[in-house]
Amino acid sequence: PNHTKSAKSPESGGLNAKIHLLCFQRHKSAASDQMIRHRRILNQWSADEEKSSGNFSDFSGKSSTDPEVLAVSSSPPAVPRDDFHNKITAEEIQGCWGCVCLPGFAALERKVAEGPDTLWHEGCCFPAMLPYSDAWDRERGTNRFFKRKNPGETIHYSSSGGPLCLGIACTLRCGKCGLSATPQEFRNISAKEIEGCWGCVCMPAFAAVEQRIAEGEDTLWHKGVCLPFFLPYNDAWDRNQGTNTFHKRNKADEELRYTSPGGPLCFGPGCTARCGK
Repeated sequence: PNHTKSAKSPESGGLNAKIHLLCFQRHKSAASDQMIRHRRILNQWSADEEKSSGNFSDFSGKSSTDPEVLAVSSSPPAVPRDDFHNKITAEEIQGCWGCVCLPGFAALERKVAEGPDTLWHEGCCFPAMLPYSDAWDRERGTNRFFKRKNPGETIHYSSSGGPLCLGIACTLRCGKCGLSATPQEFRNISAKEIEGCWGCVCMPAFAAVEQRIAEGEDTLWHKGVCLPFFLPYNDAWDRNQGTNTFHKRNKADEELRYTSPGGPLCFGPGCTARCGK
């Protein structure tokens, strides 16, 4: 078929030019918006990189080298909640201590740290010769420790070695007894290290001879005889997870806390030590 071309009028040419101009402006505006978004992303990425390298800018556009930002960034770090000024750690306190109490009592004990906030008091009270082993925990935010079994009994440490006065009693550290003042990494004492022949004495007039046999790393079998009645026993003791404390399987409140593979260990009114492997 034949097609005829129509001449363009000046009005139609002007309309097309306006449409092209409008499209160009919209395209330019969209491209500008996209560039702005890209620039923001690049600025944020640059800020993150500068923060990781120690030279950063805050949201106000100030660099970390500016005096105002530098004053904030160079301030001391926040102190952890469990630390405070002049804190005396349990590791600094541990050692061999002596105590005298009116009217005529005394005690010799070893204080052993279990982390920075717990002390175990293991010793003997005179003249009755009563052994004991008690855990003392820190009162949070202070240098005061309270007995776990009787929170009403407290000791406030004004120094790591004393002397300290407690009502009608005074106590003083005699020496470190080979215990470090710095935190020590926890060492798991395996049941294999503990096994052997052990002896035990218990107030008022009891004793025991037994063999401790390891069953894996976390279980000990106590096989022995209780004196003076020659009563035999055979009990399993299992480890408290993450500690060197073992409890009797059928009586969880009976525990032995091992500070060394061979003792001596104090528990309530008794003491025990390994006689040989």
